[in-house]
Amino acid sequence: MKINLCFPTVFGTSDCPFINEIQDKYKEIISSYKYEDHGFCYEEPHSNEKFRALNTWVNDELKKYIDAHLYQDKYECNDSWLLDYKVGSYQPAHNHPGCVFTALFFLEGYEQDVSLTFHNPVDDMMNPLNNQAKKKIDTNDFTHRVMKYPAKSGQLIIWRSHVMHSVDIKTADCRRIVFAYNFVKK
Repeated sequence: MKINLCFPTVFGTSDCPFINEIQDKYKEIISSYKYEDHGFCYEEPHSNEKFRALNTWVNDELKKYIDAHLYQDKYECNDSWLLDYKVGSYQPAHNHPGCVFTALFFLEGYEQDVSLTFHNPVDDMMNPLNNQAKKKIDTNDFTHRVMKYPAKSGQLIIWRSHVMHSVDIKTADCRRIVFAYNFVKK
């Protein structure tokens, strides 16, 4: 049988080739910013000249993601923010209405920390694997209910903004600093 993938959910990932050059410098810049108790910061890195190298690279990587889809429109970042997760903080499942693409960059992250979790946008409640939820079962690209990306310093993840995503409660005592970007059509 031939299997056709007609409507896949596509995630783009890239590793920043200059993370070692910017990590300490950017951490120093953002250390003076005001953060809410759960680690959210309203500063907008996309409009800050101090982050030009990262923003240029994020835009270049987004263009590759857009080109892979054969999209013809132009897009721009209209919103960005920082997160410096503390132990006990989390992000409930949400998406980014009104945006086309979302990108998340781990300025600092460690794989033993909680992952960024994406939820299947076409979750099939009648999926036969759901009946085996208490057993360890194998899934594949056709049957995943969630997709997890571990936190990794220097990694960029790009996805369509309608996809629900979340972060479980942080329990690891390590840094998790995230730059988040939303993009809209120009």
